[in-house]
Amino acid sequence: MCGLAGFLCKPSAAATSIRESVQAMTDTLAHRGPDAGTEWIDEDVCIAFGHRRLSIVDLSPAGAQPMHSSDGRWVIIYNGELYNTEDLRSEVVQAGYTGNWRGHSDTEVILEAVSLWGVERVGYCGQPRSAHRDQQHPQYLQ
Repeated sequence: MCGLAGFLCKPSAAATSIRESVQAMTDTLAHRGPDAGTEWIDEDVCIAFGHRRLSIVDLSPAGAQPMHSSDGRWVIIYNGELYNTEDLRSEVVQAGYTGNWRGHSDTEVILEAVSLWGVERVGYCGQPRSAHRDQQHPQYLQ
């Protein structure tokens, strides 16, 4: 299982301390995700996501997280297993997704579904744990 970390802070916080903090948090999760570790920070509103990756489904760098939607609006960190990946991928394509799939990860499928329909409307089966960030609506974090 991957390791997730994240926090909200006061926008006045120094970018260096934000990055150091989220890196320290994800470093403690290295045993959960030994394959890679990456962070994403929005300094303007002071949100940080960290992810430690255990590569299982998509072993390529295309499955790295935090991951951005093809339209750049959404950022996600995700852990779990999506049982209906191919069904949901088909629904996303039928609903009008015209981008190129970067890889084969269930994370990307969830992310593009969220980009099309919003967090509340995505139907999937599995055991996911995730955090989503909407870049168009800075107050929105789920």
